Amino acid sequence: MFDAQEDEVLIEIPWRQWTVDAFRQAREGDRPILLSISATWCHWCRVMDESTFRDPEILRRASTELVPIRVDADRRPDINNRYNLGGWPTTAFLTAEGDLLAGETFMPPEEFLSVLDEVLSFYRDRRDEMEKRLERRRSRRSRISELRHRMRGDVTPETVDTVVAAIRQAYDAEHGGFGTAPKFPMPEAIEMAMAVGQATQDDSLLDIARSSLRAMAEGAIYDQVDGGFFRYSTSANWNEPHYEKLLNSNARLLSTYLHGAELFGEPLFWQTARGILAYLEANLRDEESGAFAGSADADEDYYQMRPDARRLRRPPRVDPTLFTDWNAMAVCALFEAAAALHKPYYADLAVEALEAIWSRSFMPEAGMAHYHDGSPHLTGLLSDQAWMGHALIAAQSYLGRGDYLNRAAELLHIMNARLLDPDAGGFYDIPHDPAALGRLQERLKLLPENSVAADLALQLGRLTASDEHQEAAMGALEALAPFYKAYRHHAAPYGLAAYRLVRPPLHLIIVGDPTAELSSKLRTVALAIYHPNRLVETVDPNLAPGRLEQLGLSAMPAPALYARSGAHTSPPIQDPAEVRAAIEAVPA
Repeated sequence: MFDAQEDEVLIEIPWRQWTVDAFRQAREGDRPILLSISATWCHWCRVMDESTFRDPEILRRASTELVPIRVDADRRPDINNRYNLGGWPTTAFLTAEGDLLAGETFMPPEEFLSVLDEVLSFYRDRRDEMEKRLERRRSRRSRISELRHRMRGDVTPETVDTVVAAIRQAYDAEHGGFGTAPKFPMPEAIEMAMAVGQATQDDSLLDIARSSLRAMAEGAIYDQVDGGFFRYSTSANWNEPHYEKLLNSNARLLSTYLHGAELFGEPLFWQTARGILAYLEANLRDEESGAFAGSADADEDYYQMRPDARRLRRPPRVDPTLFTDWNAMAVCALFEAAAALHKPYYADLAVEALEAIWSRSFMPEAGMAHYHDGSPHLTGLLSDQAWMGHALIAAQSYLGRGDYLNRAAELLHIMNARLLDPDAGGFYDIPHDPAALGRLQERLKLLPENSVAADLALQLGRLTASDEHQEAAMGALEALAPFYKAYRHHAAPYGLAAYRLVRPPLHLIIVGDPTAELSSKLRTVALAIYHPNRLVETVDPNLAPGRLEQLGLSAMPAPALYARSGAHTSPPIQDPAEVRAAIEAVPA
């Protein structure tokens, strides 16, 4: 396993975990809770630990006048989604019931003490006023939640057009990418520009995608020495990165650069994808398990060194935690790399990571745990179930094995049982827990996670001819249809799911023995051609004659590939060199 290097910072505040005991201590001692949301890779979290939380007066008062709770944002996204105040660190003051009193992100010592004095004065001397304000806030949240629960909307081609318009509006024509500083890569917005640009032959959208990919690959946000992307740039021109590297952002960008390379054929995009692969394997892959660590620290001094100087210094600290959803993203990207680069080695890495996470973190009837650090923790979050479902479909697509599809269907069954809102549609982010603390009592329907979940249900529905799954996908997107516009270009994940819903997929069906060499070649070629709405399925006539009959296909010739979209089905193709032409002949 990774060397979990001891943090040089000594945290002297007696931090508690988010537990019943900590909340009981706050209640019985009539003290506010100090909630610190941090991250292992976060530079300013470290600065606050070394300055504010080492101040002698703050140490004393935090220990005697507050109940201090420390939460890792990556390990507890459920808490982070409800209490984050705009970044990390988040420093929040709560009541013993978990209601927010006040808070900020980074606070130097003098500001922290000033806010603490205000909070304690309000908490001790104006309790009635405080309770009335909190009750009004809770009542307002409840009304909004009820209203959202009743609202639904339609998902149409105009939905896709609306998201595309927001992407155009946010596009930075001077520097590439979207929005202003601080600038995040936003791979889903690039994916949407490529998908709709290709489908509609819109060169302006393709230019948005191409120029954004170029600008990021050529900017300092991409590590030109070790490969991999930093999380974001503090400047609009991509040249002042914040130096942490996260598995999730690199996995998503790997997929996007592979798609860009397939679509545009630019050597820079192939080179960048290979650089991300090299970084992930050399720096984040755990050789013992085959899974990937979550992140590497924002070590500014290291990353500003020349290559020869870097080799003499210990690389940035890696958080060895194995996160399920982030590993699943990496698995999806690795299978894509195996096909696009014609290197089965990356599929081997994908299978190792997939099985490592599944064997450690899957629990029957409960689903995937969120993270593993020697034991699994936090079972049932929507993001983990949905992304692992996508990873399993990616494995089925590349390897042709139906057992992966069965596992994905099992996860979707768990999602439907524990997270689906059967009345209003959509998936909650966490399972119901009658003993939940604070705002964890309120389950949320988050747009990015529901977009991924809807996409999973849609793909599984199409691959298994399940109306129930496809209705769940439609319901999730309809439940969020009244709200997606407020996200502007950040609604790209929703737009992509809507795009796949309203357009017929390209369904590539390989009939024959999945283990046959020709079957493997046909699958690889099919997966190496860019298409944003593609399903690849292998049907063994001997093991699944019912599915073959359902598809209306013959068992012979075999192995053979059929390209299908809507009512169009190509003749059987047995020459891998003919697959591209057959796909291009399918009506858009």
